[in-house]
Amino acid sequence: MSGRIWIGTVESRTHPQTIRVAITTTSKHPKYGKYLKSVRTYFAHNDLEVGIGDVVKIEECPKISKTKSKKVIEVIRRSTK
Repeated sequence: MSGRIWIGTVESRTHPQTIRVAITTTSKHPKYGKYLKSVRTYFAHNDLEVGIGDVVKIEECPKISKTKSKKVIEVIRRSTK
C-alpha cells in the first residue's frame, strides 16, 4: 500500500522503535504576502538506525498503534552532531 510521503527531521527517540518527526511547511499569506512557517509533528515506526537531527522520509501505513500510522522509509541525511 502506497501512501503519502513526507520529509522531516527527527526530534526525539521516545522508544526503541518509535521516533518523533517534525515536518516544516511554508505558505504565503494571501493578503500580506508574508511567508508563514508551520511545524507538524508525527510519531513514526522505525526499523532503521536513526538519530536525533537526521532527515528522514516517512510514509503513511496502516495504523500500528494508538499514535503511529507512519513508518520510516529511508534516511536522507545523517546529523553532523
